[in-house]
Parts: sequence; structure tokens; C-alpha cells
Amino acid sequence: MSAGGDEDRRRELLTATGFLMLGPKMLAEADTDKLLIDIVDEQLDVAGLTFLGMTFGCARCHDHKFDPISTEDYYAMAGIFRSTKVIGKYRTPGGVAEWLEVDVTPAATRAEIQQLTNDKNKLNELLAGLGGSSSASGNKSKIANKAIIAAGLPMLQSTTWAAWVRISSAQGLGAVVSATYEGAGQGHSLGFDNGSTPRAVWNHGRGPGPHTIIAAPKPIQFDEWHHLALTFDAAAERLRLFVDGREAASASDVATSEFSTISVGRREASREWQFTGDVDQVRVFDVALGDQEVLALSRNRPPVRKPLLRWDFDQPITGFAEKFGVGTGLGSVQGRLVGLSAHVGCR
Repeated sequence: MSAGGDEDRRRELLTATGFLMLGPKMLAEADTDKLLIDIVDEQLDVAGLTFLGMTFGCARCHDHKFDPISTEDYYAMAGIFRSTKVIGKYRTPGGVAEWLEVDVTPAATRAEIQQLTNDKNKLNELLAGLGGSSSASGNKSKIANKAIIAAGLPMLQSTTWAAWVRISSAQGLGAVVSATYEGAGQGHSLGFDNGSTPRAVWNHGRGPGPHTIIAAPKPIQFDEWHHLALTFDAAAERLRLFVDGREAASASDVATSEFSTISVGRREASREWQFTGDVDQVRVFDVALGDQEVLALSRNRPPVRKPLLRWDFDQPITGFAEKFGVGTGLGSVQGRLVGLSAHVGCR
């Protein structure tokens, strides 16, 4: 156990002393001297039981009545253990003592860990340059690491949003498509509740009238593609939510705020509530589509109207023989792709 010689060998030998730290230790003991001798007593008992199959504890106060262990022998051995440092930090008022901790990781393993740390730091720098992050942002993160933002659109009121989604876990209010406006709280959004039930939030924040929340009557299944759509008719003041081409919920007398910024992947108004699933074939229209038009989108049929915005992520939708792609030529408005799930490419 000498401090000299092969450092890896020394670290390996130190692990053999770990059994001395097993068992109960009263680290909250206010009397430091009593704490240290109680630790020695417990260590002696462990050593006696382990190597001799007998207890030493009785000899702390008197000669052992049945085994040849005297009080003199007890304190002779106790002096050896007492001379060993086991407490790294003594108790402070209101706190507890802390063990002396020694890193016994082999040098090769420590070098590997350092290399992985360096690689991670380089990855973080690269992602930061792209506007992303390697850590899970969580639905309440103020820095969304997966988002597409289209700003500078014509001011919109009536609209339709549609997208294919697939989730494998509860979404925690994750937003698939959202819009923001001046004074928005959560703004407008199409996404999920705290689980896997599709829902729409409209006009949340400062603006004319209260906000509205509607939700589907049941959740969608995990690890399956589903088509979600939202329509808002400003003239009729009607908000509708569709799941797989069928109306799932609606509300009337819905107030609204016009908007010109749309995001895919998070609630853009607050830049939080990150969507953590897969998304494909996102379509945004500047009108409220009818039932048959929404149904056509869910069946991958060509829409009657041209979308204002569209994004495809080159992920085949299982269950359908064809994947329809709307032609290009959507004007100067473009989405900024930071990275959404495993899909790449933005056209």
C-alpha cells in the first residue's frame, strides 16, 4: 500500500480496503472523538468476523469471556485502525461528516473518460454553431434544440395546419406546429397534452378574448404514424381538431390573434414545450379547409388548394402505397431547419 511504485497497482490494492467501510456509520455524530472510535469498533468487528469468525466488540469494555481476546489486544488493534484516515471532512453544525474518497479508476479508463469528454465538448461546440444542443432539453427548456421557424409570413387569421406525427413517449404539452404573435403567452398550437392525447390551444396570451383548448376524446397509440390537423375559420370563429382525417373536437365563438410566424417542433411563443416525436409532411394553409380536404390530406391525396408552407422530411409513411409531395414554388418564405427528430432535409 506504499505511495510509491506502480500507481495503477496501488489503486487496485486500495479497493481491497473497501469492505472496512461497509456497515452502519453514524456520520451525524456531534462528538468527533466518539465518531472515530465507533468507526474503529465497527471495523474491528468486521475484521474479526471476516478473518477469524469471532466478534471483538465485547473486548472494548472488558476481556472477552469466551475467546482469548483481551481489552489490551482490542486497543492494540484499534490503534492500527485509528491511525488510518477515513474521514475526509468532519461534521459542521447542522451537517454530517463525509468519508475520505479516493479515486481508484485505472489510468487507462481515466484517459478514455477524458477522451469521451473532449469529444462531447467538441460536439457541443458544433451543435451550438447550428443552434442546437446535445442534452435533452425537456419540454420546459427555454432553448429548443429541434425547431423550424418561418417568419415574415402574410398576417394570417383563418388557417389550416396538418402533419403526420409519431410519438413513443408522453409529450408533456409538446407542440408539433405553433404560431406566435405580439403579446402571446403560449400563442396558437397543435400538439399534445401531458400524455399522448392530441389537443389544440388557441389565442393564449394578451389579445382579444380568452384562449381556447380542445382535445381529442382519446390518446393515439405510441410508435404509430397518425395524421393531425387543425383548422380555424376566423369568420365563423370556429376551431376544429382532426385526427386521422376525422373531426375529434371543435369549439365555437373562439377569439383569435393574427400571426405571421409559425414554428414546427416547439411552442414558438415561449420557445418551450418541445415536441419529442417524429414529424413528416407538414402543411400550412391560409384558409380553413373543409372536411373532405382534410380527409384527402390524411390519405396523402393531392390537396385542392396550394399550401402556403410545406415541409417534408423524407420519411416514408407506412400503411400507404404512395407518398404525395406538393410541388415547389411557395414564394420566398423558407423554414430554418435546426434538426427535427431523425429526419433531415427541408424543401
